Amino acid sequence: RAEIMNNFLIGDNISLSCHKREELDIDWSHIFVSRFMTEHGFTSSKTTNYQFPLWLYERQGNKLVNFNKDIYKKVINNLSGEIEPENIFDYIYAFLHSPFYRKKYKDFLKEDFPKVPYPKNNKDFFNLVEAGRELRTLHLLEDSKISKFITTYPLSGDDKVDKIKYNNGKVFINEKQYFGGV
Repeated sequence: RAEIMNNFLIGDNISLSCHKREELDIDWSHIFVSRFMTEHGFTSSKTTNYQFPLWLYERQGNKLVNFNKDIYKKVINNLSGEIEPENIFDYIYAFLHSPFYRKKYKDFLKEDFPKVPYPKNNKDFFNLVEAGRELRTLHLLEDSKISKFITTYPLSGDDKVDKIKYNNGKVFINEKQYFGGV
């Protein structure tokens, strides 16, 4: 919808993308982040994708945090120190990627939007913020780790995949070419 998607045209933004319920007989895992508008099948080809931008932009260009004011105040009041909206976004992103969360709320996630519990203390909150930030920057391909390869691809050639074979830390794609350090 234009009222949501315009928030990606006016200024810098990030959004949480997910769907309301899992309609397939699989574990819920359809959560992702984007800096851009997404189409309806971004997180799943079977259900409609919903996009939740962190920022809402007014016509004058002012940005407002896109959190329920009462919930936002409750989170801020439960914690000490400076809490930025990005911290809460990253907390949510980490929580929704937690295998523990997905297992505990498996049945609920089949029926409705995911729910995230309030942070209980600063230590746990900021541990999840750090994990969520790292995951977010990796998913957005903004983390410096992306360019630090741990594997090699030492031989040039036609790059044709004939037969994949693993041998002594190398994954061969054909007779001569391989990925090393695997």
